[in-house]
Amino acid sequence: GNGEISTAVAGGVGVVKTGTNAITLSRNNTFTGNLITRGGSLLLTSTNAYAGNTIVTAGATLGFSGPATEGTGFLEVGTAQGNGTLNLDATGTLAFGGTPVIGTGLGSAHGAGAVRQSSGTVNYSVAGQYLTLANTTGSYGSYELSGGTMATVTDAGIRVGWNGPAVLTQTGGSLTSRRWFAIGGANAKGVAPFLARTASTLP
Repeated sequence: GNGEISTAVAGGVGVVKTGTNAITLSRNNTFTGNLITRGGSLLLTSTNAYAGNTIVTAGATLGFSGPATEGTGFLEVGTAQGNGTLNLDATGTLAFGGTPVIGTGLGSAHGAGAVRQSSGTVNYSVAGQYLTLANTTGSYGSYELSGGTMATVTDAGIRVGWNGPAVLTQTGGSLTSRRWFAIGGANAKGVAPFLARTASTLP
């Protein structure tokens, strides 16, 4: 059944969530391994400083809420193992390094990824790289920004619909890309409606 883990997860371990139930991690977790959600839903409600990667797949939902959340590894939402959803409702700062992808695949298997951000600050990628929606042919990516701040780090950009179809919709909050903001690629189409607040591309 559903439940809450009120003991902090720390040390050289990771967290893997499976099954169809809903689990909440409510303490200040400081583990160094990966955070993988492969089924049901997982919600992190406190300060979470972990150094590993964040993967959401197999129909799972991962959520961040609370005062501060942080991860420094790469992000994959929706993979060859199935679709994934990421809900960002935190009031603190969340960071995903490397080459974060929303919707990706491998071979003939592809996933759809969806991110919904309503609050907090989320910083993506590393210099010279991109946050990519629909990274592979056959994948699909979507990002809904209704509040908070979505940004890439210095010299990192955003690609919407790189090899598969994708849409990025802004109805609130602030969006900043510090490199190219590319809508559509050679193999796919992208859509990016900016319906409210601030969106900018900086050198």
